[in-house]
Amino acid sequence: RLNDITTNIPTLTNIMILSLCVILPLFILQTSYSFILHPRSSCSSPSNSFCDHAIHSSSPPSPLSAKKKKPNPNQSSSKTMQVLLSQTIPGTGSQNTVVNMSPAYWQNVVQKKNLGRLITDEEVIELNENKAQKALEATSSAKKFCDNIDEMEIMCLTRKEGSGGKLFGKVSSKDIISELAIILGSSFPTSITKKVKLEIEGGCEVIKNTGEWKVKVKVTGFEVFGSFILKVVGGEECET
Repeated sequence: RLNDITTNIPTLTNIMILSLCVILPLFILQTSYSFILHPRSSCSSPSNSFCDHAIHSSSPPSPLSAKKKKPNPNQSSSKTMQVLLSQTIPGTGSQNTVVNMSPAYWQNVVQKKNLGRLITDEEVIELNENKAQKALEATSSAKKFCDNIDEMEIMCLTRKEGSGGKLFGKVSSKDIISELAIILGSSFPTSITKKVKLEIEGGCEVIKNTGEWKVKVKVTGFEVFGSFILKVVGGEECET
């Protein structure tokens, strides 16, 4: 009987090898088919970092991680607030101007810091009419001032004189404007005092000698001009 068993060993070995050759391909085929149908099932192992990355990257981002954009106060929206600024706000508007802004910017910045107030459409119309009226009055005042300059024709200034007609000191544009204010009186409105600019003949900034110069007058911000002759003499009195 031992001889029979020994004789059959090669036969049993062949059967086992044949069984492996049939079963192993079937097992591999079944595993591959399961992975194709259920790819995430192969990612159940925590050690598979590539699969973990694939799963997490496919999921939508958390709303808490979304970066919020900084609101633009001047950005147009379905509802804006019409505000009259009482102070200049850099990047928004200057003092006494009307600006449209978002409700959030109005509540959180302008109203909270008392930088302006809400204004109605009717108030805006009235404000624009007042500005137009003031601009018209200012233009009329500047024109009248220049007309008075033209009518004056000659203005005389006395200064102490040294040798050769040289003055002790000098005559500047500020000195001339101060003398104009005295001569013209109420015809020289204080509202345009700082806007009056002089151009002395020859491009002089100051006068250091006696003589006569033509002086052109202009008011900044207005298309109005005038001119007169400035006479600088040495002595006590001017003769025109």
